[in-house]
Amino acid sequence: MTYFTTRQYLEENSQFLPGLTCLGDVLKARGYRQNFISGWPLGFTGQGAFYASHGYSSIMGAAEVVAAVGGPGSSFGADDAQVLDMSLDVLRRAQQDGRPFSLTIAVSGGHAIDGYLTDKCIGMTGLPRQTPNILHAVKCTNMLIADFIHEAEAEGLMANTVLALQSDHLSAPSTVTDRLNKYDRRNFFSLSGDGIPSKAYTGLSGTIDIFPTILDALGVPLANDQAAFGVSLLGDRPTLAEVFGQARFDEAIYAEDVLVRSFWKLKPSRTDVAAKVELD
Repeated sequence: MTYFTTRQYLEENSQFLPGLTCLGDVLKARGYRQNFISGWPLGFTGQGAFYASHGYSSIMGAAEVVAAVGGPGSSFGADDAQVLDMSLDVLRRAQQDGRPFSLTIAVSGGHAIDGYLTDKCIGMTGLPRQTPNILHAVKCTNMLIADFIHEAEAEGLMANTVLALQSDHLSAPSTVTDRLNKYDRRNFFSLSGDGIPSKAYTGLSGTIDIFPTILDALGVPLANDQAAFGVSLLGDRPTLAEVFGQARFDEAIYAEDVLVRSFWKLKPSRTDVAAKVELD
């Protein structure tokens, strides 16, 4: 996506990756009611446009979350405690509805440069006071997510539900980057739910493999355990990174400018289509 990744480009377009079939599109076709909740404003990096373009009917950003749960929010919008409180209420209603649903939650406490520490966690992380703020913020978010999951389980809200936890990218440059660079840095992804084996995937994989893995966990049929360029990590097929090697695979992705442009080819609006019919 290197050609298109300026924030200005992402935030100015009403359609986000309109040329791709995404997880939301697949689940919408299968009758899922889909919810997205974020502490960031919906215009940030075009996240609202992405979910609106791919099958989500309920999309709530910072303004909507703060209005619903109350409180001062944070310097950028809604803090993680507010987002997860709102998410728990949405999860309760979704389970009561009885229809299949998805709930996508974007937390932001660990965001660079120095993190966003929720007021609820001040003095509660157990870390020394002189610890960089971003580490307090990350610890806080982890605690809040754990509380969210435990409460949902205690209320019986996780029945017949697949839980995915993932990072969206490696931590951006921050006050602790020098420490992080001493380690082998990897993106995080985990699944839990009935029928999902308790094991760690040890092969070479990437975020492109998350799409088919979630579909597989939800029982959506896949051709050869694949979807798009990804391979389900619940199966036995090697990923493309394993087949070609990471360097060759990365080079192929970066080189495909024509392919990437096709992902962003805008779909005509209904008004445009109607006007064309009249002219014909």
